Amino acid sequence: MILDCAGTKEQQSSFSAITFGDWCPDGRLHIPFAERRKLSSMELYHWMIKLYYWSMFVDKRPVNEIGIEKEKYGIFLHDLVKVNNHKLPTQLLDIRNIPRDDRNTEVVKYYESGRILSKPGLKDYEDEVLSWYRGKKKGTDIFDTIYYHFRI
Repeated sequence: MILDCAGTKEQQSSFSAITFGDWCPDGRLHIPFAERRKLSSMELYHWMIKLYYWSMFVDKRPVNEIGIEKEKYGIFLHDLVKVNNHKLPTQLLDIRNIPRDDRNTEVVKYYESGRILSKPGLKDYEDEVLSWYRGKKKGTDIFDTIYYHFRI
């Protein structure tokens, strides 16, 4: 599970996004879940906990690792998990100043080459893929999470 934290519900704020990723033996990333929402940090925390336990008890495919983007809201979320749910396998992920265009272009290359497979009906993911263009500033929240799947 990878989280991209927006941390606020303000109009100018981006969305928070969560994706699940399963790796196939042939090196392809399968995405069974990808959504984005306008959430506060605490709402994102509760959504993450809900999805973590949903994956374990309902989906029967428990999450092995929770990656959280290393930025101010992500650091807050990571610290909150360590205090309240210290057994959850969280880690901070750093993009190391790689420009958004470069990250998104890499995800598009993986998508176009067939290295990313997704469950049908993931509307938020499909919208981002179909509306992406180089230089796009907003609406790439799920792309950011997918980029991290390839970096772990």
